[in-house]
Amino acid sequence: SGIQGGLEGAQGGLDVQAGVKVTVEQLFARFARHADSAALAEVFDRLAPNLFRLALHLTRAHAQAEDLLQETFLVAIARASSFDPKRPLEAWLVGVLQNK
Repeated sequence: SGIQGGLEGAQGGLDVQAGVKVTVEQLFARFARHADSAALAEVFDRLAPNLFRLALHLTRAHAQAEDLLQETFLVAIARASSFDPKRPLEAWLVGVLQNK
């Protein structure tokens, strides 16, 4: 699909597709509109490490943190159509994670 990997931070925009920087917000919107699983996988690859660290801080248990991260992304997938790509995706996901 032309998406190149790389964990550089959520807002920085960082995979290059045909010379254009693609943000996680754009990738998640692509997933929401077109069920693009590669776009969702890239979002996960970029944001999961930070979200996992937060989940681990909240739960203090590795297995529970993994479950919380998975639940967060399941909620995000279910609510993808309501996401506003003009708003920061990572902040939205942090809110979802903290409310689980």
